[in-house]
Amino acid sequence: MTWYAQLALVPALSWLVAASCSGRSDDCFSNPSPLQRFNPLNFHADTCNLKWTHGCTVLDKHGGLHQKPPPFSLCDGLHRPAGLLPIDAYTLALQHNDFAPGSPGVTLHGLWPGSAGGSGEKNQPYGCLHGEEFNEAILTTFGGLLSYFWPTDAHYNNTMQCFILSEWMKHGTCAVIPGADGTAFRLPQEAYFRTAFVLAGEFNANAALRERLQGLQPLISTRCVQCAYLATVGWTDTAVASVPRISGDCIDQCFACGDHWDTCAPAQLDSTVLLDPSNAPREKE
Repeated sequence: MTWYAQLALVPALSWLVAASCSGRSDDCFSNPSPLQRFNPLNFHADTCNLKWTHGCTVLDKHGGLHQKPPPFSLCDGLHRPAGLLPIDAYTLALQHNDFAPGSPGVTLHGLWPGSAGGSGEKNQPYGCLHGEEFNEAILTTFGGLLSYFWPTDAHYNNTMQCFILSEWMKHGTCAVIPGADGTAFRLPQEAYFRTAFVLAGEFNANAALRERLQGLQPLISTRCVQCAYLATVGWTDTAVASVPRISGDCIDQCFACGDHWDTCAPAQLDSTVLLDPSNAPREKE
């Protein structure tokens, strides 16, 4: 399909489903319920099937299966397809580590793209159109880095596979940053995880950053995430000690949002953009 046909698809799809937007991210072929085996708004049916076939499930109070971590709504609070919403900033979701010996004091819960005006489950981009299906090789390639920076709390009865798979499907598929021409650049899957590791490493190593961001769910600009991405360029190692730092002249971008959405200028980046390596951000000369 040509690029202009892809662009035409987005408003057409939005118009067709807006009046009847419904469904959850567990709607795919492997769903035990015959009525929930297809949904045109589930843009990642293959990843959904992985969750079912790999046992990322739990019994509900009626004895039926549902996915764990819980499936997310394919619609926002205004009944719009969540997978088509723009990206304005990110939540760097962190947690105090009291469950993973050997990991830093603060570990990742996720790197969550968000839309201005949205909060929690209400008005956020989830499972965005044109995001890659989950590549299970990530779990092997980044096994050590995930265990260190993004450990899975056994208290919630999740495996790393189920948790990381869910984080990618819900949030990573929406991850876009300003590209070389200023328009949206979709983060490839490996780059998304490497970028998250850089942010987690910087937060633990940089006391000034921790003090200025404050809290465990700071709002950071898309330019801050771009800075972390730029730190990953050329980084191919997978050892914890090899994680690069964000450059000092770039890190000020991480404070652009202050503490609230109303002080964060909306980036309005297209979350449905196709992956275009030629638009990858570059260091300023």
